[in-house]
Amino acid sequence: MTATTISIVLGALIFLVAGISFLINILVLIIIWKGGFLKNVQSHIFIFVFATLAGNALQMAIAVFYLGPSAIAQDFLFPGEHGGTGLAIISYLSVGQYYQEMFLQAIIAIDRTYIYYKTYSFAYFGTLGFNYVDKYVDLPVNITSSLIAIVSYTIAGKFFDDFYDLVVDTKEWIVSKNRNFFARGIDFLSSKWEAVLKVDGEYAPE
Repeated sequence: MTATTISIVLGALIFLVAGISFLINILVLIIIWKGGFLKNVQSHIFIFVFATLAGNALQMAIAVFYLGPSAIAQDFLFPGEHGGTGLAIISYLSVGQYYQEMFLQAIIAIDRTYIYYKTYSFAYFGTLGFNYVDKYVDLPVNITSSLIAIVSYTIAGKFFDDFYDLVVDTKEWIVSKNRNFFARGIDFLSSKWEAVLKVDGEYAPE
């Protein structure tokens, strides 16, 4: 496809935002490394933070050096059909980092739990009070990303030469599904998160 004004603007925006994020992640990684935080065995949380930031830096590097330029050029930057081996390697790195981040989220959550000997139960180190980020940022972002993932996996394998065709196909897919299709997905997940928020992050009964 031929580069357009929109593709150039959006590609440049991806390059700029991802570039800033990449530099910030690298800066924090250097601070953690130079500051000796990784040497303190009592502060093992910094190891998880370091690994998470390194993964974020990798994703931002992919956005800076491939996604941004590819969006501007409206073409694969590697030779071969659909980007060939070069794009396959980048895809594997990106998906691998995604699974790494999911794994680290679970590890960090487990690390923040402890056994209370008096009740032989567990508790979670959370923050007190209303969490505005969970309510007004994480909730809508997770709902949106979940919907995008569902749509993306549904239309996987399709290739669109025109953005308008992609929009039309996506709208037709959404219209073809009744509300029950989303009820146990996005809508149900939203209500579960709302219930957790109402009890300040504690376990919400069914």
